[in-house]
Amino acid sequence: MKQILLFMAVILCLSTFTVGQTYQTVYTFPNEMSGDDITSPLVFDTAGNAYGTSFSGGSSYGVNCSFYGGCGIVFKIAPGAKRTTLHNFGLTASDGQTPYAGVVLDAAGNLYGTTFYGGAKNLGTVFKLDGTGKETILHTFNGQTDGANPKGGLLLDPAGNLYGTTEFGGDMSKCSGEGCGTIFQISASGQFKLLYTFTGGKDGGGPVAALIRDSTGNLYGTALSGGTTIYGVVFKLSASGTFTLLHPFKCGASDGGEPSAPLSRDAAGNLYGTTTFCGVNNAGTVFKLDTNGNLTLLHSFSGPTDGQYPTGGLAIGSQGTLYGTTSTSGPGGFGTLYSLDSSGSFTVLHNFAGAPNDGAEPDAAPTFNASGTLYGTAAIGGSGDCPPGLSVGCGTIFKFVP
Repeated sequence: MKQILLFMAVILCLSTFTVGQTYQTVYTFPNEMSGDDITSPLVFDTAGNAYGTSFSGGSSYGVNCSFYGGCGIVFKIAPGAKRTTLHNFGLTASDGQTPYAGVVLDAAGNLYGTTFYGGAKNLGTVFKLDGTGKETILHTFNGQTDGANPKGGLLLDPAGNLYGTTEFGGDMSKCSGEGCGTIFQISASGQFKLLYTFTGGKDGGGPVAALIRDSTGNLYGTALSGGTTIYGVVFKLSASGTFTLLHPFKCGASDGGEPSAPLSRDAAGNLYGTTTFCGVNNAGTVFKLDTNGNLTLLHSFSGPTDGQYPTGGLAIGSQGTLYGTTSTSGPGGFGTLYSLDSSGSFTVLHNFAGAPNDGAEPDAAPTFNASGTLYGTAAIGGSGDCPPGLSVGCGTIFKFVP
């Protein structure tokens, strides 16, 4: 997919605004050293600083890193768009490499996240960065019972416990000998605990998204495959460890398939999410799952007009409006930013135009800062020199004022 966008970025340059003039690119990553392929959402501290990761780029090289260089970074963007690299991955043999997901932030200013590769077994890590940028590896995955290759981010509960998923590992007799993934917990004191092992059957397999949690400690998430068909599931894991299948995706015109993003939950307990594929046009969907387990398809993407393949989740606004992105298509082929209000009205807010003046391929959910402004990342695009000499762009950060 990225290769297609790299080609399109060279030949297309389209108008960037579709609704008003409230969209703005606030930062463009200038080169590989500063970070490239920004696939993570952003998180904000009380001072308004934004934090995220890049999948590649930075000052190190490793076996699973970008062909053009760099195993990824953790970055900080201060108000005024001043960027700081907080950590370059892959500088040591035991460090993680290639973070797909973003970071979570605790009250003390520590950042926590996952890397898909790297670590002692090259199967991913869970890491902590303190306020000085010092890294601590909290767990290195061994690919057996604990899991392997965490693609999703972490959930931090009020007690300081971390929760996450791995795409592979667990029961190595399942999913073609690779394992179908796990759910894990790392306590505030740093102890790793396996909470659930997927089988690839009705319970699903290949969870690639972060979890969410309700006030009683129940965890909710998605798995990319498995279920009663092969199209993935929405699940619940109780605080006592009981697994409940909430919805098996069936694909087709009335249902989605292959959910790769975290869920969002409203005050009434309804769950909202996206699927990368299926729906009316097999271009992905937005769905609602109520507390009785009833699924409502809120939108089926068509491609050319509204985008396709939403790989990121949803942000819920103060009036219940949902905001999200599609990773490709729209008029320019570079993805869209959209909203879906409580009445079911769908609006394309922005059509991404790609390099050099706009981002492209927004893979993550947008997030709100404290003042209610929506911020997001685009994996490529902008004026940066990535890959070197081709100038397709290293990625951008954008904002949208609803």
